Amino acid sequence: MPAFFRSGPPRRSPGPLHARVWAAAGILTLTCLLGGGHAFADEAPGSSTRTPRADRGHGAETGQDLPYPLNLPGEGITPDQSEDFAPDQQSAGPDVPNPRPLLPTPPPRSSLRAAPSPCTTTAGSRQRQVESFLGLTSDGRQSPADCKAIQNYQRQQGIRPAQGLAGPITYTSLYARWAAKNPSRLRGCPSSTKRMVCVDLNHQILWVVHGKKLLLKPVPIRSGRPSHPTRTGSFSVYWRHKDHWSSLYNAPMPHAQFFSKGQAFHGIYGNLFQDPGSYGCVNLRYQDAQQLWKTLRSSDQVRIWGRRP
Repeated sequence: MPAFFRSGPPRRSPGPLHARVWAAAGILTLTCLLGGGHAFADEAPGSSTRTPRADRGHGAETGQDLPYPLNLPGEGITPDQSEDFAPDQQSAGPDVPNPRPLLPTPPPRSSLRAAPSPCTTTAGSRQRQVESFLGLTSDGRQSPADCKAIQNYQRQQGIRPAQGLAGPITYTSLYARWAAKNPSRLRGCPSSTKRMVCVDLNHQILWVVHGKKLLLKPVPIRSGRPSHPTRTGSFSVYWRHKDHWSSLYNAPMPHAQFFSKGQAFHGIYGNLFQDPGSYGCVNLRYQDAQQLWKTLRSSDQVRIWGRRP
């Protein structure tokens, strides 16, 4: 207020303590108004919308808590949900682009990786199968050489913890590699005159056929966790959204193709080989989801069977 509008004696200048308090309040207010800094530790880069904090990771092979988060800083968001809104009908028009930009595919963050894990002497639940896939002596017993070979493979694939334990994640990863080289030996998908996505939950792989022609070779997937399993049966692709954004989790679902009441095929930006699984969607590596998008069309058939190990 200008001095000529005030009545009474002039006010004293604020003391040092009052000045510091008012200065701090002013800076805080300016920061909130301008959106500067990082008000929340889990705020998405370039966004003022608060995103859910990433859950702490679980041992992919052991089920134990790990000393690092599921999504490391700078590695993007891993959307696992399946209950986001999606119309229960086939889209009448062309695929509608989403105006929100997707997070870029992040570079490897080797400096953020956990310290090397010690090699285990325990035989895993898939010891013989893993030994066979890696060309080791398939005797079902864990030797130091077995552990070293399994551990090296786990590190190459980003399977954590890389302790050399022959568990289901390591097994399904190796099976996917074998299946990509031997697609004619795969079973479980019925013959069809239309394009069909074949999803084998037992071995965590997906491929696409058209009659007897292979359109997309087998690729690894991550299906729903026990509390939110991926539905099995016969379905069809009823809605496709290339740049889908989950309003429920405020997370990207790139190349989303919905097939059953909100459950969809979509890519992720994080590590595919992480437990405990998705919330029902069929997760793929980003490049595999991109290729699946190019292969499928609306109304294409989907066949899902088995159970996640």
